[in-house]
Amino acid sequence: MEIIGGCRLETIGWDKRYDQYENREARLVYRNGKLYLMVSKKVLKPSKYTPIGVLAVDVNEKYIVVGNRSFEHWFETAVERALHYKELAEKLQGKYSSARYNAWLRRSGIRERIKSFHEKARNIIEDWLRRPPAKIMVLAKQGQLP
Repeated sequence: MEIIGGCRLETIGWDKRYDQYENREARLVYRNGKLYLMVSKKVLKPSKYTPIGVLAVDVNEKYIVVGNRSFEHWFETAVERALHYKELAEKLQGKYSSARYNAWLRRSGIRERIKSFHEKARNIIEDWLRRPPAKIMVLAKQGQLP
């Protein structure tokens, strides 16, 4: 690339995705001892999307409610089950702890049991995070939307 006045520039990066759009303003910017040519493009707005139907999703601690005017589905969440295992782990830590000495850190059996409770709680939450979105998608695809 050459600029009037005898400057030669090397093209380092060019995004080819925007080549089809109309060129607008071009600015030559000098930063940190380097020249940058910034070319803006005119990209048309996408056409307005009109949804076929609406599906409302309300997420609470105990339930997820999915529905619209014609139907309503309630899914129970797994938060309470996960909290149960978290509480069991904390109770074991409290039982085998004192102000001077945390026995659960040095006793491998207790430490492994606490670790298994935490893993169980994490696995319940991770599994639960995958299932409701899949169920919601099935409901939407079944054509239950007006």
